[in-house]
Amino acid sequence: MAIVPVQTPVYGGAPISTGPPMYNGYNNYNGGYSGGGGLGRRVSNLEDLIAKIRGKHKADEARDKVTWDEEEKKKKEKEEEDRRLQEKKDREEMHSIFAKELNTKLDVINIAVGKKDKDKGDDEIAKLREKIKMLKNSQQGGTSIAAQAGKKSKGRDDEITKLREERDCGYETGFKKKIRGNRRGDSKREEVER
Repeated sequence: MAIVPVQTPVYGGAPISTGPPMYNGYNNYNGGYSGGGGLGRRVSNLEDLIAKIRGKHKADEARDKVTWDEEEKKKKEKEEEDRRLQEKKDREEMHSIFAKELNTKLDVINIAVGKKDKDKGDDEIAKLREKIKMLKNSQQGGTSIAAQAGKKSKGRDDEITKLREERDCGYETGFKKKIRGNRRGDSKREEVER
C-alpha cells in the first residue's frame, strides 16, 4: 500500500478539518465541545435543577429546624411542668409532715388541757344535772322556779350571817375580850358580840 497524502475537501470555500481542533493561544474553553449537540442547554437545565434541589433542601432544613425548635420548646415546657409538679408534690408532702408534727404536739397539749377541762367539765356537768333535776321536780311537783329561787336566796342569807358571825368571833382582839370579861351578865356579852 502506498501512502497517499490526505486532502481536505472544500465545501463552499471553507476547508473542513477532520483532525483535532487547533489551539489558537487564548482560552476558548467551551466544555470541550464547541457548542455542538445542545450540551449548553443540558448544562443550564442541570444547573437549574441543582438550584431547585438546593432551594428544596434549604426549605426542608428550615422546616426541620422549626419542627425541632417546636419539639425542644415542648420538651422544655414538659420538663418545666414536671419540675413544678414535683415541687408542688414536695411542698404538699412537707406540709403534711408539718401538719402531722403539729397535730401530735397539739394532741399532747389537748390531753394535758383536757384533763384540767375534764375536771371542770365534770363539775359543770354535775351542776347542769342538778339544774335539770330541779326543773323536772318543779314540773312534776308544781313548785315554781321563782319559789325555789326565793328559798335559795333565804338559805344564802342565812349562810352569810353565819359566816359573818364566825369571822367576828375569830378576829376578836384582846381588848374586846377584856371588855366582855369586865361586864356583868351573859346577856350583855351577847349584845356586844352583835
